[in-house]
Amino acid sequence: MKKKHVIALALCVLLIGGAAALVHLFFPKARPIRCPDSGGVISMTVGKNASKGDIPVDEGDWEELLSLLSQGRATRKWSLYDAPVNRPYYVLEIRTVERRYRYFIYKSGDWVYIELPYEGIHKGKNRLYEIISTQGENEQVS
Repeated sequence: MKKKHVIALALCVLLIGGAAALVHLFFPKARPIRCPDSGGVISMTVGKNASKGDIPVDEGDWEELLSLLSQGRATRKWSLYDAPVNRPYYVLEIRTVERRYRYFIYKSGDWVYIELPYEGIHKGKNRLYEIISTQGENEQVS
């Protein structure tokens, strides 16, 4: 009788382990967010949705924004389009000498998301959304 229980337990462990391996194989987490060093940042702008009126981000917020971006936690959600489907969203564009970084930030329910097109979606902190939305709303007033 005990031998049957041991075999059944071993099969359950193998089944659960196999299922977990398949989930990791077919639904991998997004890669970590790549952020530039704060010393190399030339400019930061934020815009709302697909607007062309990007406004500069206050330099005093650069360090905190970069820190909050780098703290984004990878999810198993994928970004399949050039821009998020969720609206409203904010576009944070960071320019360095080497390249341009674009992050799409939006809220869905109680969660804040950082989307990198074709790379993945990360969960962010509410403080990130607060800073970005405050900067982005300045665009409407201007």
